Amino acid sequence: RLIIANITGLWLKTDIQINIAYFESDQPVFVRYNVYDENWNSIISEDLSILMNAQKIKDSEFSFDVSDKFIWVKGKFYVSFQILNSFKGEIALSGTVFKPAFYRENLANWEKTPTICPSLNIDVKVEK
Repeated sequence: RLIIANITGLWLKTDIQINIAYFESDQPVFVRYNVYDENWNSIISEDLSILMNAQKIKDSEFSFDVSDKFIWVKGKFYVSFQILNSFKGEIALSGTVFKPAFYRENLANWEKTPTICPSLNIDVKVEK
């Protein structure tokens, strides 16, 4: 099980989207998101999990509304995406090259990819 994270700025999150290039599964896929501070400490107190299926992917984008979770971040933060259940099929994430990301398997140490980054977007509200 692979966890992938991206870096962004300082905001209150309202929506997390991940771009899906290909999705085929014999059952709904249970996914979990987590939010970490710059020292890789989780800053959320509840599980952010949702079932993903082909019907919930619109225009190659899977979106998870977290506006009711009241997640405040300050400074650099990371967002992870983890597939929690086994399934028959394939999922391919859209992404970009020449931009690093981080990954780990289960609870191993985080490792940095040199040039591949999945497309994970966050809609935010900026506190002024």
